[in-house]
Amino acid sequence: MAGDYPQEKFIHASLERGSFWERWQSVARTVTIPVQLDLLRKTGRYHAFDLKHIPYYDRVPTIWPVPDHLFWESDVAKWIEGACYHLQSHPDPQIQTHIEYLVELIEAAQQPDGYLNIHFVVNQPEKRWSNLRDLHELYNFGHLIEAALAYQAQTGSHRLIKVMLRFVDYCCTVFGTDAGKLAGYPGHPEVELALLRLYHRTAYDKCLQLATYFLTERGKNQGQFYKQEQARRGEHKHLIPGMMPKPYSFWYMQAHKPIAEQDTIEGHSVRAMYLLTAVQDLVASPDSARFTTQQQLDGLAAAARRLWENMIRTKMYVTGGIGSIKQWEGFSLPYSLPISTDEGGCYTETCAGIGLLMFADRLLHDKLDGQVADVAERVLFNSSITSGMSVDGRAFTYVNQLASSHDEPCQRFDWFECACCPPNVMRTFGCLQGYFFGAIKGKQSDVAIHQIFAGQIDYLGNKVKIETKYPTKGEVMIRVEQLAPSATVWLHIPGWAQSDFTFSASGAELVHGYLPITSTGEYHLRFHIKPRILLSHPDAGPSRVTLAFGPLIYCIEDVDNAWVDELPEKEQHFKHLCVEHIGAVSKICVRAPGQDGVIKLEMPRSGYNLKVDDNSGFAAAFEQTHLPGFYEEPGQGRDLVFVPYYYRCNRPGTKGRMRTSLHVKP
Repeated sequence: MAGDYPQEKFIHASLERGSFWERWQSVARTVTIPVQLDLLRKTGRYHAFDLKHIPYYDRVPTIWPVPDHLFWESDVAKWIEGACYHLQSHPDPQIQTHIEYLVELIEAAQQPDGYLNIHFVVNQPEKRWSNLRDLHELYNFGHLIEAALAYQAQTGSHRLIKVMLRFVDYCCTVFGTDAGKLAGYPGHPEVELALLRLYHRTAYDKCLQLATYFLTERGKNQGQFYKQEQARRGEHKHLIPGMMPKPYSFWYMQAHKPIAEQDTIEGHSVRAMYLLTAVQDLVASPDSARFTTQQQLDGLAAAARRLWENMIRTKMYVTGGIGSIKQWEGFSLPYSLPISTDEGGCYTETCAGIGLLMFADRLLHDKLDGQVADVAERVLFNSSITSGMSVDGRAFTYVNQLASSHDEPCQRFDWFECACCPPNVMRTFGCLQGYFFGAIKGKQSDVAIHQIFAGQIDYLGNKVKIETKYPTKGEVMIRVEQLAPSATVWLHIPGWAQSDFTFSASGAELVHGYLPITSTGEYHLRFHIKPRILLSHPDAGPSRVTLAFGPLIYCIEDVDNAWVDELPEKEQHFKHLCVEHIGAVSKICVRAPGQDGVIKLEMPRSGYNLKVDDNSGFAAAFEQTHLPGFYEEPGQGRDLVFVPYYYRCNRPGTKGRMRTSLHVKP
């Protein structure tokens, strides 16, 4: 049970054939893996570990000083990792051949001293470790570690693990506070969480030692290390990367102060999530105090919970997405959550959603917390893997704005120059069910079911079968076929359903959002899945409402609302659409699912579009005599049709016009 990681425990559960999540996972396995393999080959990534120079390497960076190919190791590594997860239960000799080829290349690319990196070996061998702030040698190393762990689990071969342990040995000679070493840490966290997983797999002390060092050294003296390395490079102190707004903005990579002293979540959202995933994993580890003090660990543990609360209370979108600022792909001020480019920005990167899911998993391993499980559910269904990949498994999103605009319509893409998101989605689908259940620290045989899904669990001596049509229906059958001695199965009840559910076991009461099951048998859980209306926080700008149905957030899209073509072009992204009768939930009609299994919501004659004249009134206010009217006559509102947010931009005919949260008609 060491670590109880989703990437390892997923093999102890299966998804019911044809169920909501199994359909997604099957598409990722049968379509996305070969599609992404083809793209790796076409773009040069597939052969990059042969360490031959190619013209692409000479391109001027899109964002100085980061070469566009700098992340290629991580793209390949995530593909290997994800493919290995899928192949554990569904062997594929053809895909396996490609995995073996890549493993051989990686093995051969390692330098005699243990170093491993494409860019610096091929292009700038004299500049190793010269820019930890921006150039991500350690980030790539982290993803290679995770690929090695997946490869070993799938094949039984330790060949790639051995490569990674040699790299760990080498890094331990480079980094640290001893004389002659670099007292630095990664600009982009990731290697920390990977090193901790590698430690739990191998019990190799240097992995734990190096991860602990990176986490406890980070941010000392307000990021002084990054100032020193910039001076060593001979750069002017005001020369900064394009993603940093001003010199020494080390909050961008959560290095503006030691982690234990950070009070608010700041900076690049993916970096923050990977960092805090590692922090939470370290503090919950039974070996956590081997290379640091208990006082430091207590400070880190408190910071992880504090930053989680700050994030979900003040900086998380209704979809579970995080990160509103495009420039640094991350967090803004509290409650600064614009939903589109023309309203001030909205980013919510797919990788950030996946990182948030990873962070939530580590918190849930530490202790039961229904609120954390609720956030994980929101993220799973709305802002990470289902949002980040099309239903056919062939197109992806990097950015997940909550509303489209003229300059940035809602779109999906085959690939990206910085292609972190597509393989991240694929690898997460590969170990998906590992996020649905888990052990609980300090409880030897208990199993917590954090997410409702159709399938089976066989873990720690417990066997549980779950039958359900969730998320479209609220009936769940749980059959506990086997319980380990003195074990309890804990079943999470979603927070939105806790006021209206029934459970067949009499006397069962919620504990931190979970129902305890202490004996074998068949149990029935029922709750009503019906439309709900979510209100925006008063401090988050204009008052808006969002429709939800069970765990799914809904949006309005042009495909179902052709009337939007009748409006002036500037109004065709539903920006000034107001909803009438929003308080009458009973007026929301639930359509039967179509062939795609999607349930649509309809609000008949409820939509009114404001006539906003740019020439009347001042920017911040209208004179009372010049209040804007509506294009529609009273009582003649538009029929509004809504679909799940993840389903946007998935159908032919869309022109990329979509919006989640809408104004209320005055």
